[in-house]
Amino acid sequence: LSPVMLREATRGALPTVPISPGQRFVTLGVDVNAGSAKDLRYEVLDASGNAILSGRTPLPPSGAPLLLLIPADELGSQGRHTLIVSDPDSSGAPFGEYSFDVTR
Repeated sequence: LSPVMLREATRGALPTVPISPGQRFVTLGVDVNAGSAKDLRYEVLDASGNAILSGRTPLPPSGAPLLLLIPADELGSQGRHTLIVSDPDSSGAPFGEYSFDVTR
C-alpha cells in the first residue's frame, strides 16, 4: 500500500490523490486525534458537498494512522473532496476534516 497522507486544513497545496486508468483502489492515511473513542465514523464528500462514501471503523492503535482502502470508482470525478472523521457514538462532532484533490 502507498497511502496518500491527509492532514487537516493548512494554507499549502492540498494533497493529490492520483487515479490511473484501471486502478481499482486508493489508500488514504489519516492522523486522527480521537481521544477516548473506540470507533470512528468517516464520510467522503465530493466538491458539491454530497456524501459519496461513508462507514465505520475501529480506532487504530495509538501512534498509527487510520488507513482507508477505498474503491477508486467510488471517488467519482476529479476535483476537491473532503474526508470527515467523527465519533459515531456522541453528538457526531468531527475529530477532523481533511481535504484532497482527485486527479484522473
